[in-house]
Amino acid sequence: MNKGQGGLESNPNDGYWLLRFPFGLYTGWVVAMIPFGLSTVLLSHNVDPVVLVWVSVISIALLTGLSLGLLLRDQHGLPSYTTPLMIAYYFCGLRFELENPADIILATYEETYLSLVSSVTAIAAVMILATIMARAVAIYLRDRCTKKDDGEEGDEESIGGGYVRA
Repeated sequence: MNKGQGGLESNPNDGYWLLRFPFGLYTGWVVAMIPFGLSTVLLSHNVDPVVLVWVSVISIALLTGLSLGLLLRDQHGLPSYTTPLMIAYYFCGLRFELENPADIILATYEETYLSLVSSVTAIAAVMILATIMARAVAIYLRDRCTKKDDGEEGDEESIGGGYVRA
């Protein structure tokens, strides 16, 4: 532990739990709600339901791509789990809502469209959650099974991030 201000020990994860975690949750929720807001605006302008379904499917694909990109990045800060987790949570909620849709949803969309969007959100949620689990296990195993580089510059064996090539 590092000595912080006043000689007290400070936790190196304080920056994560106090800043990155809550903002990651908020960012994930806001990003997931953007397509919902877009669909609401389009619906208020009496856009064809087929167009709304395509907007939904494309939005789900983009949100899934964003989530996988955040999970698979290998830059400083490692992967971000909170934003993809919130997006997967949104997809699960959307899936459960489409299992028993409200009357206004049934009046607007055909059953086949609802089934399509429900299936696509379920697949996207499973993909994101499986990637979260796989990435967490991979990082855990990497940290447990590889040794850290001792910090010497110019070492040909170093592969970046302070780890030595196996």
